[in-house]
Amino acid sequence: MLLITVEACEAAVTLRFDGRLVVPEARDLVRNWRTAPLRRPDQAVVFDLTALASYDETGVEFLALALRPGDRLVTSPATEAIVAAVRGRTVTT
Repeated sequence: MLLITVEACEAAVTLRFDGRLVVPEARDLVRNWRTAPLRRPDQAVVFDLTALASYDETGVEFLALALRPGDRLVTSPATEAIVAAVRGRTVTT
C-alpha cells in the first residue's frame, strides 16, 4: 500500500510517500503522472521518500519520469540508494 500526502505552497509542491512504491501503485503513477494537474510549471516538486518502506524498478521508473531540474528527492539513510537508481534513469524532456 502507498499513501501520498500532498502539500502545496507558492514555491513548491511536496509529495510525501509512505509505504511501498512498487507495482501496481507505481505503475499507476507512471501512467497518470503527465496528465495530473498537480503543479504549475514554475513550482518545484519535493519528493519526500523518508517514510518509504520499499520500492522496485517501477517505482524508480516513476521517479525518473517525474523528476525535473529543480525538483528534489528527500531521503533517509534507509532510502538513499533510490537516489542513485533514479539519477541513473532520469529522463529529460
